[in-house]
Amino acid sequence: MEKNNFMNLVDCEDNSDSSRDFRNKVNVVCVGDSITGYNNWDDKSSWISQTYPEFLPEQLERRGKDLVVANCGMAGELSDDGLRRVERFLAMFPKSRYFVIGYGTNDLANHIDVGVVSESIVTNIDSVVEGVFRAGKKSVLLNVPYVNEICFPVGVAAYYHERRDFYNSKLAAYASKRKISLVDICSKLQNGHYFIDELHPNISGAKVIAGEVADVLAKNGSRI
Repeated sequence: MEKNNFMNLVDCEDNSDSSRDFRNKVNVVCVGDSITGYNNWDDKSSWISQTYPEFLPEQLERRGKDLVVANCGMAGELSDDGLRRVERFLAMFPKSRYFVIGYGTNDLANHIDVGVVSESIVTNIDSVVEGVFRAGKKSVLLNVPYVNEICFPVGVAAYYHERRDFYNSKLAAYASKRKISLVDICSKLQNGHYFIDELHPNISGAKVIAGEVADVLAKNGSRI
């Protein structure tokens, strides 16, 4: 274990004594698709980039918070994978306090009517939130970042932009209604400088996301 405040899921699944001890120390579990992590990729050398959970402990320390983070993101996940995954992670990290939930990017890639797919994503996320709530823990939601629009023709970029705006507005309304903290990473990653390809944040983008998540986790308000 290279760090005492962070571990990827592929390492948490190791049944060594050190891994079992670490799982009992985890405070923050980050779940979602490849914006969160690549734990279902066997070849780590092929991972596109480091993702935001790896930078979250440092950002939390800067804000005076000593929290242990587990990255449980998986590339290609859809929002309807969320509840099954989170139920597993609730058992794996029994002393966790927060679940940072980031689904929807892959759902929106399917060319289903944006109203229909947005309703489906929010419904799936609500099931995840309910599961986390029943376990006595708190949820933090991430919205879906824009694609790297410089990689697409103008019309295609506008199409993806509008779909994200529509969905993110629905997610914001849901979060407000449920009084759940929402991290607006979309508005922070509008510059192509933050992407390594058409979709995935690079290290700079991951650090931006980590800072935004850390800001929310560090607050002492009633929502967190």
